[in-house]
Amino acid sequence: AVVSTQSGHYGRGKKLSRTFHYQLRNAEKSPLVGPPDSMREHLVAAAKAMMKGDWRTCADTLLAHKVWNLMTNAAEVKAMLRHKVKEESLRTYMFTYSACYDSISPLALSKMFELTNSQIHALLSKMILNDELKASWDKPTDLLILHRAESSKLQSLAKQTADKLNYVMENTEKMIEQRVPSIAGSLGTKGSMSSGLPWQPTWNTVYSQQQASKKSGYAGTGYSTYNNYGSSHGAQVY
Repeated sequence: AVVSTQSGHYGRGKKLSRTFHYQLRNAEKSPLVGPPDSMREHLVAAAKAMMKGDWRTCADTLLAHKVWNLMTNAAEVKAMLRHKVKEESLRTYMFTYSACYDSISPLALSKMFELTNSQIHALLSKMILNDELKASWDKPTDLLILHRAESSKLQSLAKQTADKLNYVMENTEKMIEQRVPSIAGSLGTKGSMSSGLPWQPTWNTVYSQQQASKKSGYAGTGYSTYNNYGSSHGAQVY
């Protein structure tokens, strides 16, 4: 999810967690963030570190939670997670800071992320094949040459429109959550037979309206008039 956030590739069939993105945006907007306590806070703090390419802080924050010690193979699980954090941090770093480089050596990336040269080559080559990174290998110098592709005016306008639509969608969801009444809460009320909708009256209200209509000369739900004409001709009221 963090890699997709930094890369901007949302339409490649990958399922993104909207809840995670919502929590991450709230954490970025918060002026004061304390140390993580729950598992959710650990994940958000680790994601923020990964977005900066700081894989050590990301791994330490993620593995600091006690839940990993409850697994049977805790040491193997932690080692696997640390390795995955290194790989995803490398991908995030390239998405975020590739525009700052004209060329970069895989040896420098190997020292930065503590991965072997072959692993760096495999990860970057996969990103190039998947059209996630505009770059090519220079075999004589063993450097990664980065190609800068400036976005056109149409692409910039499309990105601005997508950002505005996301903003409108978030505000709409907040308004719906605030205005729609809780059906479960209305069904849980004692003596209420309502379906939870504000325009549907309860059975007690309907019964009281029927009693009032009988006293005023109306009977039943059909509101049949019991007047002098009906009484004189023997009309039956339902």
